Amino acid sequence: MRSAQGDSVGALEAAEQCSTEAVRVGDSRAVILASKMQGTAALLQGDLQKASALLGVAIEFNTDNKELNPGLLPAIVELSLVLQSQGELYEAESLLQDCLQVCRERGELWVSSYAQWAMSINRLATRRNTLALENARESLRIKRHFHDTLGTLLALETMARIFAADEQMALAARLFGALHQNWKTAGLPMLGAPFLTADHERCVKECRKVLGDQVYGDAFEAGTRLDLDEVSALALGDLDAADD
Repeated sequence: MRSAQGDSVGALEAAEQCSTEAVRVGDSRAVILASKMQGTAALLQGDLQKASALLGVAIEFNTDNKELNPGLLPAIVELSLVLQSQGELYEAESLLQDCLQVCRERGELWVSSYAQWAMSINRLATRRNTLALENARESLRIKRHFHDTLGTLLALETMARIFAADEQMALAARLFGALHQNWKTAGLPMLGAPFLTADHERCVKECRKVLGDQVYGDAFEAGTRLDLDEVSALALGDLDAADD
């Protein structure tokens, strides 16, 4: 819960407390789950080396056991984000492909939606914008089905960057306005994660440069009047629904 609200410090404290208690009672599975959550917090804080080590432990434990532990499956997506941040884009994409395959085999959708989102970031980084948009839209469709507010916001953040990369700056600015307003219901924008906030700030700066402050401001302001359903419809290309 604290990680999902961007409180990485509180999340790390809770995970460390969980780990200590799990060791005390001899619960090895709980120790692994605590390690995963420590890895998540480290990722949000930008400590990539620590995140990689802890998430790797969780993934190895999950792989070595016949029964898939759904609590550990997100570690695969998170490790891919670590790899992306380290510039290891091929390795990250390979990991995500494996994750999506496991999800398809098991009929799993929730983690699949996050893997699709992470894949969209990877493909945007390698300038495959059309594929990136396809992944982001698939992620968004699933997240709307689950009413996953956090996941919806993350997908929309990435979609704004994709639109900007495709020179749809006004559309990107409108999404940024909607996101500015709607993040207030979810917690710290972009979870406060450096690998997300840095790209966001670069994209906003580029949009302002191309559009000019007045046009950017007007598009941004229009976006602030959209609720989450409306901005999702806009990002998915359902403009009539977004304008109702």
